[in-house]
Amino acid sequence: MTTRRTGEVLRGLTALLVLIVLIAGLPLLLQALAGPPWPGHLPSWEELTGRLLRRDNGTLLIAALRLIGWATWAAFTLSTLLEALARRRGNRAAALPGLGTLQRMTAQLIASVTLITHSSLTPMAAAAPPAVILAAISTSNQSSLDRPSAEPRPDTHTPPETHTAADITMPIAFGTGLLAGGILTTLARLRHHQRQQRAPGRRIHLPESPHIQRVEQDLHRHDRFATQTDRQLATTLTVLSDLLHRQDPPIQGVAGIHLAGDRVEVILTAPAPQPPPPFTVMTGSQDMRWRLNPAQDPADSPIRPGPLSHPVPGVVTAGFTQDGGRLLLDLQRLGVTLCRGATALIDAYLRMIAVEAATSPWAPWRQIILIGFPEMSVLGHRAVNYAALGPALDMLHDRAGRTRPQHHTDAGRGSMLAKSPDLPSDEPGLRADHDESNALILLISVTPPAAQDLDRLRTLVQNSTGIAAILPDNLVRGADDRPGGRFELANTQHGPILHASPMGLTVRPPALPAPAYRDLALLFGATQPADLDRHTPPYPTPGPPTAAAAESDHGLQIRILGPLEILGAHLELLPKQAELVLLLALHEPYGLRNSQLATYLGPDEDTPKPPDSLRQHLSRTRQRLGTAPDGQQRIRHIGNGLYRLHDATLDWARFQHLATLGRTHPTDGIPHLRDALTLIRGQAFTGCYHWWLQPSLLETIRAEIVDTAAVLADLELCTGNPAAAARAARCGLTADPSAEQLWRALMRAEHAAGNLATLHQTWKQCLRQISDISLDGRPHPDTIHLFHQLTTGPRAGAMSP
Repeated sequence: MTTRRTGEVLRGLTALLVLIVLIAGLPLLLQALAGPPWPGHLPSWEELTGRLLRRDNGTLLIAALRLIGWATWAAFTLSTLLEALARRRGNRAAALPGLGTLQRMTAQLIASVTLITHSSLTPMAAAAPPAVILAAISTSNQSSLDRPSAEPRPDTHTPPETHTAADITMPIAFGTGLLAGGILTTLARLRHHQRQQRAPGRRIHLPESPHIQRVEQDLHRHDRFATQTDRQLATTLTVLSDLLHRQDPPIQGVAGIHLAGDRVEVILTAPAPQPPPPFTVMTGSQDMRWRLNPAQDPADSPIRPGPLSHPVPGVVTAGFTQDGGRLLLDLQRLGVTLCRGATALIDAYLRMIAVEAATSPWAPWRQIILIGFPEMSVLGHRAVNYAALGPALDMLHDRAGRTRPQHHTDAGRGSMLAKSPDLPSDEPGLRADHDESNALILLISVTPPAAQDLDRLRTLVQNSTGIAAILPDNLVRGADDRPGGRFELANTQHGPILHASPMGLTVRPPALPAPAYRDLALLFGATQPADLDRHTPPYPTPGPPTAAAAESDHGLQIRILGPLEILGAHLELLPKQAELVLLLALHEPYGLRNSQLATYLGPDEDTPKPPDSLRQHLSRTRQRLGTAPDGQQRIRHIGNGLYRLHDATLDWARFQHLATLGRTHPTDGIPHLRDALTLIRGQAFTGCYHWWLQPSLLETIRAEIVDTAAVLADLELCTGNPAAAARAARCGLTADPSAEQLWRALMRAEHAAGNLATLHQTWKQCLRQISDISLDGRPHPDTIHLFHQLTTGPRAGAMSP
């Protein structure tokens, strides 16, 4: 680590010297050799034309070189200033036409300079996109938690802020906090609730604001970076829970988890010198820290996790460590955690904690009590919001009287293991209500408490093992030696830092600025149960019918109703080439201009693909596609920079064509509907993570498939063919496994066929599917009512929808 640090410093000093020479030394050299950039006097028109027409004696050449030198210096200096300002704000520098090479050069130099003042995690890491953070994660065997922090311990009286939370943009804030996965999971649950209420032929309510639509696209893009880390964390937690149950002697508890690259470190509350595999004791940790072997996946452990416990029930992201790792601490171990420091820092930090806790997939049975977060009330029973701390304490006091201790029967395990609610039972098949004795209640307040409320809260937490709290503390008081946690936040010249006591750890805190929080609230708030007409924004008004020619063995076939497949190409397409073909297929019959293609094929909306790169991309994709049977290219340029596909079919267009025929001709439409459903191979766009995919398009495809399958199932039942009705419902469920309309259709079909055993199996499958995505784990009341109706009524005959 010392060698690497020395190399970073030397590289940074070299880059700094180059910048000084080019910005400060170059103008001195130009002034000495060629003079200032302006001439001694302004030449008249006659003098200017005379010099240009006469043979040059070297004067014009020197003047031109002088101007080129000064212009180059000015462009380099401007590029350096823009890059420095952009890095300070955590943004990408604006692209200047014709200065791409200079800007890349300045970006590399400034990145090297930052190594002088940074530790192994750069000062901008707290505001950097996840791609930057993941690239900076060290794979060293030495933990950053073992190294002393390069920052001083923050003081309660902080200097003026040098990095405000408002400087962090919406996508960067979500990406850095690794919130994207939890937010998208919560959003999916809210939208499932919308779909439960949707009438056939209509659409669920989606955000109409282009800005909020872009926010959702940003979340999907950042979720690609967070998915692996979240999966690693979830697997570690489930395996660790079983290890703690089985270990003899029992483990006292887990204080936190550190994730850094391919490393997983478990921070214990007491020494444990003999960890079970696949964990090993970290050297020099006094047996209080375990490490997971980077070469071994926790899922490969011979011990399988138990379903009823969670090793760190109050886990939240405390911050980022020096090597880009992520430190998670158990707030339940701390009891009442007070945050001290600058108000803006505390507010941004607590907003991040509140959103993460309310959307976290790691502890789905945790109940969150929020104080001062009315926007999160839309999340339902998961996050209960109170306007003030007093009423929340009254509720906690009443609940504490009904709560039995959470202590495990084995001595020494304390309150570490919080149990999950019961799984859905077979009869009547509903998940039991929350068992208050088993649920960890986490209180998060953005409002500082009064002294008496804080004392009351501490008493409640001390007398109950199932309550934890984190809130700001602006009270003037002396040394406080009462048990609990203290998070001191401060701004330094290198950005915000957080010092966590009593652990003695210093990290870079995540932050969610107020504008980003408001955008998230608007995104959640748009999930209204009421449905709307399918032609209402953001759903587009349908244009002219798209050609739906029959698929040919010689034509290009683009299939999106399942994993993306492109058939009929001369050579196999690379991923970005397949993306280009997909873009053009989805924009038929209008096509796309080269400027639109450049935007869509870039990494995001603000970074279009360069024109030269786009031309090469088009040319290489054409070569791999080959020519159509008529000799024309598969990607045609039809003038004015507009491109269209030639001799290509899209399965989604064929589906729409066949489904429309089937619905408009009810007497003989069954064959068309059957043909439409044969095109479905799974969930649409499986494996596609393109940022430009619109939620409205995905929702339209989902709704059209569900409605078509439901119509066909009803028609098959009416014609006395329950087996065909069941096939139609199951086919639609492959595209949308949570569509309760189709689960109801399937249960009616099995009941009509007299398959009562299969009916009960279908009900259980429906419960398992719905319990993972429903807000309360319950199916729609119509689904529950139908099941009871079918299982208590006659054995034969189709029931009414």
